[in-house]
Amino acid sequence: MPEGQVDRKRADALAMLRAIEARLAAGLAPKQVRYHFEATIFWDSLRQAAAPVDEPRDEGGEGSWMQSALLDEARLHPVAYALARKGALTRLLSQALSDEHAPRPLGEEVDAAILSFRRARGLWDAGAMEGWLRENGLRAEEFARLMESEAQVAAVQRWAAPHISAHLVDQLRLDDLYAGLWARARDKQRLLEEAGLADPDLSAAPLSREALLSWYLERRGEGAAPRDLAEAARGAGFRDEPMFLRALLREYHYVRLRELRER
Repeated sequence: MPEGQVDRKRADALAMLRAIEARLAAGLAPKQVRYHFEATIFWDSLRQAAAPVDEPRDEGGEGSWMQSALLDEARLHPVAYALARKGALTRLLSQALSDEHAPRPLGEEVDAAILSFRRARGLWDAGAMEGWLRENGLRAEEFARLMESEAQVAAVQRWAAPHISAHLVDQLRLDDLYAGLWARARDKQRLLEEAGLADPDLSAAPLSREALLSWYLERRGEGAAPRDLAEAARGAGFRDEPMFLRALLREYHYVRLRELRER
């Protein structure tokens, strides 16, 4: 009968809540388990579904349509957009991997990321830094979170460095760059070996470190030299600055030998 209905699920839920309240009041300790939690694609999907969505700020009434307009502008420049998309994917995967393979960045690691960022852009004084934040639509606290993310990405990249070479080679194949680079590397090695320059001595180089770097940047159509060459070398995938300069010197000798061969 309608007047005799019992909501059993509601009654059970209320009884459970009363039992939980009583146990907590009695000082119930946190539950301890002996099993190992295994991260799965289902857990990752749940985390992504529960994660807050980044919503653009509504500044001046512009709202989210400005972010869409910004991305449309980026998509009209395919090379820049592809690089940005790969960088964003790297950042996303770094956040996912950091929980398992890299601890949360320490304060000094975040400070190092901030210093590196400002050095690369010449943002030494407060006015220049404030101008960059304003132009890029960031508040100071948002910039701090961005730099924490940068430190996180750097930590994951250090973890991945010993394992990435094979994947880089495969990516060169997918980008249709492998064959050309392989042929050039073989030709370079052969010419340098014939000339006795396969392992050139930086101290006996025919031009200074600065001149060698300027020659390389001019050939690439780039402007001023990086402010921190060691950091630029690591960013380019070299172990350190001497390894980078050695590769530049080998390239310099190779270009000169090719010019002689083609005369």
